[in-house]
Amino acid sequence: MRRLGVVVLAALLGCVGRIDGGGPLPGEGPGPELPVTGGGGAGPTTGGGAAASGAMGRTVLHRLSRVELVNVLTDTLGAEAAARVPELNDPLVQGLDTNADALTVSSSTVYSMFDLASRIASGVNVSSLGACTAGTPERDCARQRLTRLSLRLLRRPATPDELTSYLGLWDSVRARESATVATQAVVQRLLLTPDFLYHVEVGDPVTGRLDNYEMASRLAFLAWESAPDQALYDAAAAGTLTTPAGARAQLERLLAHPRGVRTMQRFFELWSDLGKLDSLTKDPAAYPDFEALRAPMRDEFSRFIEGLLSRGGTVNELLTSRETTVDAALAGFYGVTAPASGTARVTLPPERAGGFLTQAAFLAIHGKAQRSGPILRGLFVRERLLCAPVPPPPPGVSATIPPGTVTDRTTREYFHTLTAGPACQGCHTLINPVGFTYEGFDGIGRARTLDNGLPVDTATDIVGSGDLDGPTRDAAELSRKLASSEQVRSCLSRSWFRSRFRRQERGGDERIITAMAEALRRDGDRLSSLATALAQQDALFFAHFHVPETP
Repeated sequence: MRRLGVVVLAALLGCVGRIDGGGPLPGEGPGPELPVTGGGGAGPTTGGGAAASGAMGRTVLHRLSRVELVNVLTDTLGAEAAARVPELNDPLVQGLDTNADALTVSSSTVYSMFDLASRIASGVNVSSLGACTAGTPERDCARQRLTRLSLRLLRRPATPDELTSYLGLWDSVRARESATVATQAVVQRLLLTPDFLYHVEVGDPVTGRLDNYEMASRLAFLAWESAPDQALYDAAAAGTLTTPAGARAQLERLLAHPRGVRTMQRFFELWSDLGKLDSLTKDPAAYPDFEALRAPMRDEFSRFIEGLLSRGGTVNELLTSRETTVDAALAGFYGVTAPASGTARVTLPPERAGGFLTQAAFLAIHGKAQRSGPILRGLFVRERLLCAPVPPPPPGVSATIPPGTVTDRTTREYFHTLTAGPACQGCHTLINPVGFTYEGFDGIGRARTLDNGLPVDTATDIVGSGDLDGPTRDAAELSRKLASSEQVRSCLSRSWFRSRFRRQERGGDERIITAMAEALRRDGDRLSSLATALAQQDALFFAHFHVPETP
């Protein structure tokens, strides 16, 4: 076992790090939104980021997420093995499921992993692990298979001592059982090794620089959220991954692949809170057609993001495009010509010139059960597009609107009155004006000119939001401001950093975030530049994980 192996195994068994019950087996429990934590030393960010000086943050040693575990199992042992991983999701931090502090280990995780490894191994078809040439002795064939399999599961070549140990286990079981059972026993052992279950980065003991196989793993998880493919293993064996040119070539290859597109697509789906659509509740009396529109709304958003990424789409398109793909149900909702069958690409009406921010999915997710949600929509823009979070409401303040209280005035008027008190104004002066620009859409995103029979007012004067400040007519104009905002580019870069480096940033990380934002501008604002810019950062080539201190 390599350096750190014993410590990592201790973490798996619940002896190191946070053992708070908050880290189920990936998929063992629901994915709650957790508060922002230090991220291995990075304190909470306010006002868009930490100071630009100081040390870089360090990412706490952590397990694979459920998505990563499923992907790795699919790629190494097949879809049947991956299907045994329980459903549900990991905890979310700022909408993302990659935060290392949230990927903790509980005592139940240990038992669940032992059970999962046993069930997966017992179902492995040994012939799928690779054929041996005719006439190869049984034990030599087992050695060949275990050598190949250990590379794929450990994501590095096994050491001679490790291979000897695996073959020793094979011999021991083979003395009592079939060769198939003996091989399955070693598979189970490999599935319980720290190098499989954790993101283990050792690096050079003096410089911290990653070796070629560690780089292969980092690039693979960055771009595909899975283990390296054969091309990456070949590049690692050839020693070409520890230079910017070699890493960039491989990263661009991975990102151009449909799996790379899907990884970035998943990032935007998490970042935008799309997952909330699946469990969203709307009052059927207020929105009787919502249930029929739920799936089309989700599909529209996913196709929109996938299309942008596949064709080199830009920040401007993300925030201002009216082009989208709809089925007949959503076409009727938007008031555009319905396709004869399936889906069709359409141009939405001018009031929808807000990219994903004026699509039904976003507006429904950030809407109330019976009415629009200006506070939710304003909060999203400030927190996810400007990286300018606001404090939670004061103690005792309810965010629930009593039924029947908005009957003789508009939702905007109600929320303006509700938040007018001195305890609320400090935050709602920043939130409300942004959210009010979306009052041209109801709680599921249908365009409207009346609210409770009264004219809708979307004009506002935004303050405290940097280059968004000033009079703003409606959501379409707000999106045009967002699309030209330097704060938005910086915030997108910050969110991508948090997703790929798996932690909150601290002072020394600002240069990486700034470099990604600059890469966006240089590359015509192409969203894919967020990822490719990482290959130019020195931090990509060095270990930045650390083991949490023993309590």
